[in-house]
Amino acid sequence: AIGFCTYIFLSLRRLRKNLRPFFAGKGAKDFEEVIVEHSKTLASFDGDISELYDITNRINTISKHSINHIGVVRFNPFGDIGGKQSFAVAFVDVSGSGVVFSSLHGRESTRIYAKHLVGGESADVPLSDEEKQAISSAAPLIPKKL
Repeated sequence: AIGFCTYIFLSLRRLRKNLRPFFAGKGAKDFEEVIVEHSKTLASFDGDISELYDITNRINTISKHSINHIGVVRFNPFGDIGGKQSFAVAFVDVSGSGVVFSSLHGRESTRIYAKHLVGGESADVPLSDEEKQAISSAAPLIPKKL
């Protein structure tokens, strides 16, 4: 019986030693209080994670509708003028919607055009080859019918 009591005493002592870090610093008097405190902390984390998930979804939605692809093509529309002074710049989102600006530089004047894009295509005005190249370089992964 004395051997059995000694074994139980040593086992209990080892158990207390192993559990001391778990109860330390919490001011808890028993195991139930520690569990309740930890469950409150986990509930708080659950709320924080849910809030971060909502914020991530909002950021993802906003980023889909923001300009995140830009393509530039410089070209020479007229053979008699040296250098590539004209350009086409496309600003599109992930769906290929946005705007393309074209500048045609000549000796006497420079003209600038803007065309609205929906799905990588102009809804109302035909696109030039250079504008199509700018759109393709802006978002090469967007399916196009150009």
